[in-house]
Amino acid sequence: MKKIIGMAVLVLALSAGGAMANNGWGLYGAWWEGGDAFGPGFKLTFELVPALQFDFHLAYFNDVGDGDTDLSVTPLEFGLAMNIPVSDQLKFTVGGGPSYNFVDDGDADDEIGGYIGGSLEYSPYKDVALFVEARYIFLDAGDEDLNGPGLNAGLMVTW
Repeated sequence: MKKIIGMAVLVLALSAGGAMANNGWGLYGAWWEGGDAFGPGFKLTFELVPALQFDFHLAYFNDVGDGDTDLSVTPLEFGLAMNIPVSDQLKFTVGGGPSYNFVDDGDADDEIGGYIGGSLEYSPYKDVALFVEARYIFLDAGDEDLNGPGLNAGLMVTW
C-alpha cells in the first residue's frame, strides 16, 4: 500500500510542471483507413490531474468498408491520455481507450472496439488550439474487419 501511495505522489509531483490547461472541446475531420472512410467528429477533453486527461470522441462514418456496403459506424470513444508539454504552445499526448460503435446496416450489431494513439496540439492563442491525432482503431463489425490506422485534424476551444 505504501508503494502505491508513493507512486501516486511521485506521478502527481512530476506532472505538476505542465503550463497548458487540458480542458476543451473541438471539431475535426476524421479519416479511417480500416473503414476506408472520412467523416466529421467532436472531441471533449477534461484534465483529471496535471499531465492526465480524459478524452471523449464522437464521430460519424458513412459507407464504411470495402465496396458499396451501406454500412455506417458512429464510434463513441472514452480514453485517457498522458500529456507531455513540449513548450508553452505545443503539447504531445499519448493514450487510448475503449469504444462503443453504433453500427447501422440493417443486420450488424453494435460492436465494442478500442483505439490507441498520439496527438500534437498547437495553441497559437490563449483559448484556441489546432490538433492532429494519429491513431490505430480496433474494430470488427460483422463480416467487416475494420482494424486500421486513422487521422483526426481539427480546431479546439480550450480553457
